[in-house]
Amino acid sequence: MAKRGAVILASAVIGSLLTLAVLAVAVPERLFGLSRDAIEYSLYRQAEGTAECKRRSPWRWQCVVFDGQESIDIPYDLRVSPNGCWTATSPTRTVNGCLGLEDYVRVMER
Repeated sequence: MAKRGAVILASAVIGSLLTLAVLAVAVPERLFGLSRDAIEYSLYRQAEGTAECKRRSPWRWQCVVFDGQESIDIPYDLRVSPNGCWTATSPTRTVNGCLGLEDYVRVMER
């Protein structure tokens, strides 16, 4: 009987870990929250420039991306949807993206 209880407990633990792993990959913002670093890194990857952002409201950020080719700072108004995807709008360009696990663990070097 004790062995059966151990098997049930192990199954519950493994199931919980698998659920967390799926959430981390599919919707990391729900698991980790919306962090400034993750927003900046995601924008950096899409806009191809160093990004700095400040939170204006829970789903809105004001960002500046440094364009190394033009040597200028470009302001962006970034809005995040509840599913972790975002749209950043500047006076001359719109950039879209979604927060991914790589934005939280920083697989690539900034």
